[in-house]
Amino acid sequence: TRDSWVSSTDKITWSWTASAGATRYQIYLTDLSGYEVLLGDSDVANFTDDGTNDLNEYIEVPDDNTTGAPKFISMCLSGNRIWATNNANDMYKVYFSGTGAFIGNFSDFYGGGWINLEKGGREIPVAVKHYQSGTGEGRATVMAQTPDGRGAVWQITISSATVGTTSFSVPSATKVVGSFGTESVLGVVNTPNNIAFPNRKGWFDLGAEKNYYGILRTNEKSQNIRPYWRSLSGAKMGTVCAYYYDAKVFISVPTSSAGNDRIIVWDDERSNWAVDWSFGAKQFLEYTTTGGNTKFLCIPMSGTRLIEISENILNDLGVAFTQSYLSPLLSVSKVKTDVLNIKESIVELGNPRGVVNFQILGIGKGNSFATLATATITNFGSNTGIGTDFFGENHFSETQTSVSGGADNWAIVLVDAPTTFTQATVKKAIKKRAKIYNLQYKVSSSTADTDFTILSLQSKGNLVRRRLPSSWT
Repeated sequence: TRDSWVSSTDKITWSWTASAGATRYQIYLTDLSGYEVLLGDSDVANFTDDGTNDLNEYIEVPDDNTTGAPKFISMCLSGNRIWATNNANDMYKVYFSGTGAFIGNFSDFYGGGWINLEKGGREIPVAVKHYQSGTGEGRATVMAQTPDGRGAVWQITISSATVGTTSFSVPSATKVVGSFGTESVLGVVNTPNNIAFPNRKGWFDLGAEKNYYGILRTNEKSQNIRPYWRSLSGAKMGTVCAYYYDAKVFISVPTSSAGNDRIIVWDDERSNWAVDWSFGAKQFLEYTTTGGNTKFLCIPMSGTRLIEISENILNDLGVAFTQSYLSPLLSVSKVKTDVLNIKESIVELGNPRGVVNFQILGIGKGNSFATLATATITNFGSNTGIGTDFFGENHFSETQTSVSGGADNWAIVLVDAPTTFTQATVKKAIKKRAKIYNLQYKVSSSTADTDFTILSLQSKGNLVRRRLPSSWT
């Protein structure tokens, strides 16, 4: 029997006529016909079994031709099945695989199959994701596109039917009423509770409706940036890519026909938009190093580098980030005719490093807007030096060595000198006398390796009551 073979002497060699177009052959073995399991494979028309290969009982010989499987652009795992769609050769179909040992097999013989969504209609499946129904049950959820850019959302369930001794899967699809879809495969992301996605009309998410049981809805999240979003290139909307990371959705969008050239950020915790970063991405991804550190990366539109996006990076491949905070234009009084005779302004920074610019702007008595004063803040270093304690009995020498034993023994330890110092807080004041109706602050930097947090801004002066200027009437 095979289990008692000696690999150095006992073996069986098979050979066969090469099959046209085949690049690899699989060999199956059994001691009872109909129960063949995988023994091994070969890229030539022969195979030698010396008893050392273990039989893979989880891979049985195919009952169907599996060499011509469709090609998908979007796939996901839902309900212990692999779901797939966006097949260029059959664009209305959504496919599903078998379960258990047959997961990944889309053939009908293994519990797989497919379903057409409105074949010949306007809605074409683009992406499939695992999500829930309105009642919380897991569903394969399909995002579809339409020519007008609105799209739709479908959900698919599978039931089992038996005819005689044969059981097979029966899929059924339901469209979410009033839903929006997408044409961007890489733009669909799962957030903790919803599915978020782009289309030509805005940024939407799919989720349950509050106070209504069993209802799903799609809501627009881009109301505050709707003019910006509507100005994006509709022809390139299919290239939009997005990723959920650090409770934020990073979205690369096309502002021109050149493709994704900007990145905008939706803060899911604060319901706030950051628009926009001046570079684009083909795709976002995460990478975990062998040390367990996770990196958030993107593939840029050009070049051969992967770019890391992190708040701990202080320059862009050696080029300084432009950082700028501009406060609202602040009135000095509720009475529009009052004038502030400003004397000094103060900024308080937390953990600053690098070079920071502090500017005071305002509208003066002549109703002209101007920069009143500017200060550059660079002195973030703490004083260093020798301590106040007494020297010991050790002696100094120009020789770098170490000797043990004896009262006069000494040692020199070389330590890398610190290159950057920071303080917890730094205050900077600008003394400037001017009479103004409105005040504005600007804190900025265009120098590499600069970082700071604005803790407070303050101005001091005397409020002067004035009559209505004749130039205002």
